[in-house]
Amino acid sequence: KRTLERKNKTQLIVQMTSKLLSDGRLISFVRDVSEAETNKKKIEESEVKYRSLIDEVIESSSVGIFILDADLKVVWVNQSVEDFFGIKKSAAIGKDKIKLIKENICRVIENPSEFAKKVVHSYKTKNYTEDLECRILPKGKRKERWLLHWSQPIKKGLYKGGRIEHYTDITSSKLATEAIKNSEAKFSKAFKSSALAMSISDIKSGKLIEVNNKFLELTRFSRDELIGNTTINLGIFDINERTALINTLNKLGRLDGIETELKSKDRKNIYCKYFGEIVNINGKEKLLSIIEDVTDQKTTEVDLQKANAELNAIYKLSPVMTCIIDKHRNILYANNAFTDFTGTSEEELRKGKACGVIGCINALEDPRGCGFGTDCANCKLKNAIETTYQTGSTIKNINYSPIIIKSGFRKIVHLLGSTSVINLNNKKNI
Repeated sequence: KRTLERKNKTQLIVQMTSKLLSDGRLISFVRDVSEAETNKKKIEESEVKYRSLIDEVIESSSVGIFILDADLKVVWVNQSVEDFFGIKKSAAIGKDKIKLIKENICRVIENPSEFAKKVVHSYKTKNYTEDLECRILPKGKRKERWLLHWSQPIKKGLYKGGRIEHYTDITSSKLATEAIKNSEAKFSKAFKSSALAMSISDIKSGKLIEVNNKFLELTRFSRDELIGNTTINLGIFDINERTALINTLNKLGRLDGIETELKSKDRKNIYCKYFGEIVNINGKEKLLSIIEDVTDQKTTEVDLQKANAELNAIYKLSPVMTCIIDKHRNILYANNAFTDFTGTSEEELRKGKACGVIGCINALEDPRGCGFGTDCANCKLKNAIETTYQTGSTIKNINYSPIIIKSGFRKIVHLLGSTSVINLNNKKNI
């Protein structure tokens, strides 16, 4: 073979055969083999690409692949088959696939008889197999896997009448699906048994999709009355109240303990804290509502406020002089009887100390006021106040006869006092 160059500078591949004649002349036969050489080169390149496809792509594929001939004998398998089933490629090639299933594959999978039955049936009917899941059982170095089997007939080419089979590893998605199922089961159990009223509804329409038993108990409606209906139609929620909640929910993404008021079927008020969150259920956004009934707490608060108002009125109007002081004997509150006796407003009294505010001459001796005069150490009322603060004990019938200055004159007053602890704003007072 020689490469010649044409007049137009293009190359020509030729095959030359020469023979020396008896008269000394040389006869040569030249045949153009350019096209044949080009085709040969293409075939070689194709074979390289094919081998690359087999070795680098299909062989290293994470999908296990069997290729069977028309007699259902294995003609090729890739590395993943060996990894999945523990079958050496050299042992699989040339073996009857049905026999391989029964003797090798069925030994490592769960429910082997069911798997073999479905696969062999597809062989006999020469049909496609629907997606068939099989679980590889763990043992030794063999890992637990979930595989998806899919098979189809080969309709043309060298292995016409045979089959190609794929085993795709779906372990991750299977475990994820199982985790989701377990999570949904736990959510369902928590939803149904929750001590708080819970509901799932469509965000836009407000139609209830599911409610738990506590929701039925709280609203007094039956499940049939609730499911498919809306809380607005049933009068549970005020339309303006729900609209405001949904608008806030859309802005913040969730609601935590919003105080609101609902109505039960018998039209009783339900004071509650509302918790709401947008959740994804089957690929669609729904509203999960949790309702904490605080009606008893709210009623108690109202009753307490009423009682406090009544007690405050009693305190203010009591004919007995009463004041509240801190640990330094500063006046915090004084009732009307106290202000009447001293002739000083409650606001002014709050600037002084007991017992200086009543005009005790001992408190007036020292600029620091009550407790620092000559005879303050012997003051029965001061000592009782200090003892009560230190021990928490109530002291009654304290005979207290101070000399006071009132209207510019000194006079002795005889008082009978008592001291006890009272907690205001989480602080200990007397």
